Amino acid sequence: MVMSMTFMLINNAFSQAASRKIILISTNDPHGRLDNFPKMAAYVQFLKRTNPEVFVLNAGDLVDGNPIIDQIKDKGAPIIDIMNSVPYDVSCLGNHELELNDTILRRRVSQSTSVFVDANIKIANGSVAPPFKSYTTLIAGDGLKIAVFGLTATSTNPCTLHDLVVTEPIQAALSLDTLRHNHDIVIGLTHIGFHADSILATKMPGVDIIIGGHSHTAIPHGKFVNGVLITQTGSYMKYLGKTILTIENNRIVNKTFELVDFSTIENIDSGLDAKIKGYNETIDLDKQVGIANADFPDKESIGYLRADAIATELNLQIAFDHSRNISFTHLPAGKITLGDVYKMDPFNYKIYRYYLTAAEIRSLIKAASAYNAIKPPLYCSGINYTLIRSSEGKQDSIILKKGRRQLSERKRYSVGINSFVACRFMPDNLKYDTIAYTTPELLLKFLADHKRVDYSKTRRVDILK
Repeated sequence: MVMSMTFMLINNAFSQAASRKIILISTNDPHGRLDNFPKMAAYVQFLKRTNPEVFVLNAGDLVDGNPIIDQIKDKGAPIIDIMNSVPYDVSCLGNHELELNDTILRRRVSQSTSVFVDANIKIANGSVAPPFKSYTTLIAGDGLKIAVFGLTATSTNPCTLHDLVVTEPIQAALSLDTLRHNHDIVIGLTHIGFHADSILATKMPGVDIIIGGHSHTAIPHGKFVNGVLITQTGSYMKYLGKTILTIENNRIVNKTFELVDFSTIENIDSGLDAKIKGYNETIDLDKQVGIANADFPDKESIGYLRADAIATELNLQIAFDHSRNISFTHLPAGKITLGDVYKMDPFNYKIYRYYLTAAEIRSLIKAASAYNAIKPPLYCSGINYTLIRSSEGKQDSIILKKGRRQLSERKRYSVGINSFVACRFMPDNLKYDTIAYTTPELLLKFLADHKRVDYSKTRRVDILK
């Protein structure tokens, strides 16, 4: 994309009659990708030299995707440090920020120089104030007031929320419909996905712009829904979003959006670049930890490897993993690096050990099957299973086998699953033990013991109709 734009010098004394531009620079779903921030900082500095009304916003998911960010004890601190150097004005929480524990989440919000907004996250017991506001107000020239409210998706791991409750986002937004009464511009800074943003625009036409995230949708020129301009930049810091608002008499008379490809930006902030290089040297991500004799062609083959690591290293009879916990769709043959293991699973969920009957294992698989359309619903170790779909999908039957024999209906089996699987699919009344290992840690131990692995032809689940 060509980054070409003529900017007009704006006087500090704004005239009500003259038109002027307000520029909104936005990112979403960086997932810890740091390397393009020096270009972003330089670009923002350039814009601010020619226009005093530039605001910078992020629509969530700062963490989970880069071991430099995710594997340190104070998770997420480097990316907030980098963002402060841009700097950002307003951010909303992504669902992955909510998977930080409460102490670290509050530390990240306190560390940030930008304001965090989120209208649909509440404190469960009401005893402690949340570390963020439902909305904030930005003041532009001539006293023009811009309201920015935040929303976050409900798809986070429930076990990580503790004192927080994530309510239905669109209903929470509708309660802020009065923002239009005392603001000139209303912006939704959302992490709920493009489809939900479109519904929000239909139900809340008083919003001028929705700067979105979560669905990783790149919208080259934005999309108008019910007069609301919806924008999103994809993910992983490949693009910046630039929204230009033309203002006359403190009202928007035109609004446009474009994606700015980082490859078209030549200047960098050298100080920020040096800081990022320092962070990138903290972990040797290229260190070899194993060898894949053949390609892992899909998530399913990777899932069996990870399930085997859980079962083997914890001496469990059965283990399960889920597609949502695996970031890779393919792992090529050859060297497996430390970076591969960490990037494959950035979540660091703890492992829970249950003792389950065959009936309880079937209930677990059925619950995972109903969660989404992923096939198979759970990857397994220690057993094979056949999921027989009914015509309506409500009376599915499951055959569990260990080798050629079906599992005993009278025994209990030791079963390992991570906290996401447990909190999404297991009943609350079943007891479990928390194991002080995460799946990446167990996979590293497994690779150290086995050196070479090959799951290219491994299939343990059949789905029949």
